[in-house]
Amino acid sequence: MIKNEKLRKAVRALAIVFLVIAIGLFIEDTISVMNFNQTQDNLDNLIEEVTEEIIDTTTQDPDDFPVDEIVKGSEAFHEKLLSTNKDYVGWISLPGLSLEYPVVFGKDNSYYLSHSFYKQYSKYGTIFMDYRNAPDFSQPQTVLYGHHMRNDTMFARLDELRKQANYAASSTFQIYTPDGLKTYRIFSIYPVDATTTTLNLPATSEDLKSRIAAYTKKSLYATGVDTSEATHIITLVTCTWVIENGRLFVHAIEVPNP
Repeated sequence: MIKNEKLRKAVRALAIVFLVIAIGLFIEDTISVMNFNQTQDNLDNLIEEVTEEIIDTTTQDPDDFPVDEIVKGSEAFHEKLLSTNKDYVGWISLPGLSLEYPVVFGKDNSYYLSHSFYKQYSKYGTIFMDYRNAPDFSQPQTVLYGHHMRNDTMFARLDELRKQANYAASSTFQIYTPDGLKTYRIFSIYPVDATTTTLNLPATSEDLKSRIAAYTKKSLYATGVDTSEATHIITLVTCTWVIENGRLFVHAIEVPNP
């Protein structure tokens, strides 16, 4: 009886521990979701505020106002984002995947894995540039990281590019920076094993051609993009569950703005 009683107490104690852990994780997830939603609301309000300010100085019909072309390329837009977070370096826009987020540049590759654009704790993190890069996108290869969230936020929708049928509508994207607009065309998409794959940075102009050739060869399908004149590439990195401990690499070359 004594042994059985001790066993029951041990089981109850273990059940309580698991319950406390479960409650803690639920609270953590709830806080992260709330912070993410608040971040998105704040960013939407910022865009709306800048839009209204610019519209007030023009005679253009608000219903026909090209937000992406004018607002996100405006000095006021970037000034407001920089005043909110000095680590801000640009805004990535991939309309084909409904992907719109600010990009930051931190002191390491850890902080923004668990902090929002407003520097609150968040499991969603923020889209961030590799700390080994130059924050002005000037190096031959720039790398951006983002979480693959199960609710299709952050870089999760990049996983849709594994299917060639989704490529045409999402092959081009823009990054609005304080120094001007940058346009990129995706030329390679493939998953890798994160335990065996690393990205050597910074890349040099001399090894850019060989890197592009290697990335092109690894692509899940041929994109037909002409990379012969490329002088700069950008790599988007997120998680993927198609392989164990997988990462998805999306490589794009910089092309002339439309």
